[in-house]
Amino acid sequence: MLFVDLDHFKDINDTSGHDVGDEILRRVSERFKAEVRGSDTVARIGGDEFTIILNDLEHPRNLDKVLMSITDRLAEPIEIEGKVFHVSASIGIAFYSQDATSTKGLLMKADQAMYAVKTQGRNGFHYFTQSLQEVADQKMRVISELRNALKNNQFYLHYQPIVDLAAGKILHAEALLRWKKENGQLSLPVNFIEVAEDSGLIIEIGDWVFKQVCQFLQDLPSANKDISIGINVSGSQFNSNKHSALDWIDYLQERGLSSSQIILEVTEHTMMNQNARVAQKIALLHKVGFKFAIDNFGTGYSSLSALRNFNFNYLKIDFSFTRQITHSKSDEALVRAMGTMGAGLGLYTIAEGVETEEQRQALLDVGCALGQGYLFSRSVPEEDFMKLLEIF
Repeated sequence: MLFVDLDHFKDINDTSGHDVGDEILRRVSERFKAEVRGSDTVARIGGDEFTIILNDLEHPRNLDKVLMSITDRLAEPIEIEGKVFHVSASIGIAFYSQDATSTKGLLMKADQAMYAVKTQGRNGFHYFTQSLQEVADQKMRVISELRNALKNNQFYLHYQPIVDLAAGKILHAEALLRWKKENGQLSLPVNFIEVAEDSGLIIEIGDWVFKQVCQFLQDLPSANKDISIGINVSGSQFNSNKHSALDWIDYLQERGLSSSQIILEVTEHTMMNQNARVAQKIALLHKVGFKFAIDNFGTGYSSLSALRNFNFNYLKIDFSFTRQITHSKSDEALVRAMGTMGAGLGLYTIAEGVETEEQRQALLDVGCALGQGYLFSRSVPEEDFMKLLEIF
């Protein structure tokens, strides 16, 4: 059983229309049929997903030849109405009866194998293994635990100050999600955010974070009401039909808060992969006053394009550059260039990971205005952050 999913097919539908997409699906189907035997079965099961059943293989190793011929054939360009398209696929493989003895079981395990290809960069194939099953089981456990965490209020927020490097005053803060499990174990977002995004739970979690931050802003002392709070958001939130930008706007208005008090932090990856729906939501939020920061700047490969095409307010320099600024001339030059570019575009530059006084001074020397890191404070609970406001 081969489970085949075309890579980035949605982009073709979004940019060229469904008529072109349908024609590509027909062409791809013909290519699949041309590379298998008459006794084999090719079926489209929905969207851009196909299954191929290969019967009576003399030896499983023979499958590699079939897979290579399929991927090679798919790589040939497709021309429609004078426009050339390139198609690739992620293919997962499961064997009867080695991996499963039912149709449902084979589909499930071939699907899991296909997703392994997706996580490894797409355009390839992967056999189902027991380790994949263990990963799938673990993912389901985490999804169940996340649902319980939402239900039982196991999430909470820490806040890390963002400081004016010259004056030493707290101007902003970043809200950081934490999860205290039933067994008391602390889990950081890196351990569960990907599962939350894949399962769709990121929408509920993101809404919870947003509402908690709104409450935090209401609780700020009157002398600090001009502080804004950064929230990490993902493309999955903006891309979902369940997320409505209008809901966030209405929630702020009901509580008498300004949208300019919220900084939505997005990664370069999110901006690179935005589609029409994502772009529309981001544009709406920006129009009504939400601020935006491009996070972990310098670690991706689409930054300049994103900065050119979207009106950010803040540029956050990744901590890997800050860490080396006092030891590496090249990193110092890169940070200086980022700061100059940010200033030229009207952006405030925030250096992440500031840990020493030497780094703070070096950042000031290259024109970076704001910093975030252990030199000023770790991320702390709300009550401790309020105490920091009295110090800085």
